[in-house]
Amino acid sequence: MKKLACRLLLILFVFVNAHAMAQQGYAISGTIKDENNQPVKGATIFISGSQKITSANDAGEFTFYTILPGYYNLSVKMLGYLPYSQNIEIKDKPADLHISLKVKTNQLKEVVIGKSKSKDLFMRVFKQQFLGATENGQACVLLNPGAVNFSTKKEFLMADADEFLVVENKNLGYKIRYMLKSFWYNAATDRTDYSGDALFEEMPGTEKMKQKWAKKRLEAYNGSLVHFLRAVYTNTVLKEGFLVYKTYPKPAKNANDNLVYIDPRPVKFDSLFNVVDTAFLTFKAIPLLVRYDPKQAAKIVDRKELFSLKGVTMTGKSTLISFPGNETAIDRKGVFKDYEGMSITGDWGMSRLGDKVPLEYQPPK
Repeated sequence: MKKLACRLLLILFVFVNAHAMAQQGYAISGTIKDENNQPVKGATIFISGSQKITSANDAGEFTFYTILPGYYNLSVKMLGYLPYSQNIEIKDKPADLHISLKVKTNQLKEVVIGKSKSKDLFMRVFKQQFLGATENGQACVLLNPGAVNFSTKKEFLMADADEFLVVENKNLGYKIRYMLKSFWYNAATDRTDYSGDALFEEMPGTEKMKQKWAKKRLEAYNGSLVHFLRAVYTNTVLKEGFLVYKTYPKPAKNANDNLVYIDPRPVKFDSLFNVVDTAFLTFKAIPLLVRYDPKQAAKIVDRKELFSLKGVTMTGKSTLISFPGNETAIDRKGVFKDYEGMSITGDWGMSRLGDKVPLEYQPPK
């Protein structure tokens, strides 16, 4: 009996200790070396989309402390080397990384056709498509525009940068360093795609400015993809103002219309959940139409209705979103595990850097 009691106490101790460790967080550490296995000192390491940054010491070593369980994208930037990114899952133990940087040899050469006004045009297009055409995007200032390299190919405008692009968002009060990996804009289709990693820093300001920033940050957060994924995680989608519907292929007889076909019964996420632990959950990956409309969401009454297929228009803050595979996972920060496989069109697809807030952002309660 004593042995059984001791064993139960040991199990309880291990469980409590593991839970306490998870609440305190774990370390992400590692060593950065070049292709000759020599340490790369002074490299900048940061967690993409956050305010967390450090640098490698003389031995190429670095450490982030108190990282809570979740999904993270760790990025490394060093002049003369290709940018490096790695997805990391922190669950119940620290992460120890061994990173090898490759020398950057094939740099994108700047190609400007015609007079200098061509580059001015390229820059205007780049700023609008990269920072955004919203009020927040227009309030952003690119402090080092000369760092952007442009090239063109038929209807495509392409860009990259050898150093961090530095942006001041005067509406949200963030200074952003962005490691641009690729950018292209198709003038024929007015479509843009870019990739990179952002590091956020609080801008200094007066109390009045901080109050303005707080208001604007909340406006940017409300209805965003991160807001939605956090609401999914807490199973408060309707409460947070989101109307979510399962979408279906367009009927053959309606092939030429511009409607999206849905089940008009709002999705109940608790029927899709598989809770992994307190930091992660998985849910069935189904194609969705998401609308942010708090007033309409507050009117929804839970009642049993039969399935019907309904064609609707994409109005207001509406987004079509689909996930890779049969199941997908998110963490409590609202970070999606396989975000690169997501397909997003509509409101969220038009969101740009100027409307982003860091992972650390929490709305006032």
